[in-house]
Amino acid sequence: MVNELVDKAFMRSAAKWILGIFLVSGALQGHPGAEEGQDLIDDAIEKYFEGIESKNSVDLDQRKLDQAFGKRTPAILIPESIAKDEDLSSGNESFSFANSSDLDSETYKVQKGDTYYSISQKLGISVAQIKTLNPNVDQNDLSVGQELQVKGSPKPVNKRETYVVKKGDTLYEIARGQGVSVANIAEWNKIRINDPLKVGQKLTIIKKGLPAGYSYRPVFIRPIEGRLTSGYGNRRNPFSGSYHFHKGLDFGAPMGAEIKASRDGLVIYSGRMNGYGNVVFLRHADGYISVYAHARLNRVKKGDIVRQGQVIAEVGRTGAATGPHLHFEVRKLKKPMNPWVALKMKEAVPTGSKEAAYKD
Repeated sequence: MVNELVDKAFMRSAAKWILGIFLVSGALQGHPGAEEGQDLIDDAIEKYFEGIESKNSVDLDQRKLDQAFGKRTPAILIPESIAKDEDLSSGNESFSFANSSDLDSETYKVQKGDTYYSISQKLGISVAQIKTLNPNVDQNDLSVGQELQVKGSPKPVNKRETYVVKKGDTLYEIARGQGVSVANIAEWNKIRINDPLKVGQKLTIIKKGLPAGYSYRPVFIRPIEGRLTSGYGNRRNPFSGSYHFHKGLDFGAPMGAEIKASRDGLVIYSGRMNGYGNVVFLRHADGYISVYAHARLNRVKKGDIVRQGQVIAEVGRTGAATGPHLHFEVRKLKKPMNPWVALKMKEAVPTGSKEAAYKD
């Protein structure tokens, strides 16, 4: 009886050991835990930025992006509700214009004695904004007559809207739905907070918005239409059973469905990655990187310039995947961000133009 129990225990241990060998060697369709694949993505992005941040290297990828899309990039406007706590439940269009500028001129000629700080004080914009608008300029080596880009985001204006009171409305519900305060609605309409509302009553709502001649467009678009199968955050690994932090979104889609570039960018990686199968990395303006994994087929190669909405791959189930789907990530430099936040970001562009306007 004792020998039988020992034999069974030995067989269980041996089975686990053999299964481990298969997992490590990739014999089970490359099904290592998703954590392993995620570590490889982290490592790849870390090494990429180490390379371009080296003192002895030139950021050739930035040059390619500048040549393809220009040095001026859009004003990226993040809804205040998600800028604070990534609360995506609010549907209002309240944006932060903290970096807006009311300058008339887009450029400034450096004068004798000028520094970034003195220019910022003279023009009323931040040093950080001047640096962002002039990424290839050494602030410690300015020359008289040199031109700097200094125009920021278009200055916001007050836009009046009319809200018609419906049955059951309260001032508090209207304020919450419009993304403004009860006190402001009362002030704008010369009413008291506790005054009863009448069905059909018209209320003035004032919000900050872009001036005439500008409109919003998404900075990132959904790379594929499909059902969300896994969100951003802690989740249970379907293979190992352990919990890990999922740094992207998974969208279920039919095998071979087209995967589109979420934003204009440069392909910095296109190949196979253990755990995530066929993967594409795109580098975008402002240091953003997007990741597309588990593809059946990559349609782009390293060094390709792609436009927002261009097909870059096909949905598959390569790597550790329980079914055909897309794993989609967005990073700000090396730091993962919730892709839902990226998909909520908007940029200011001239009306009727696809070309970006200004940069925050």
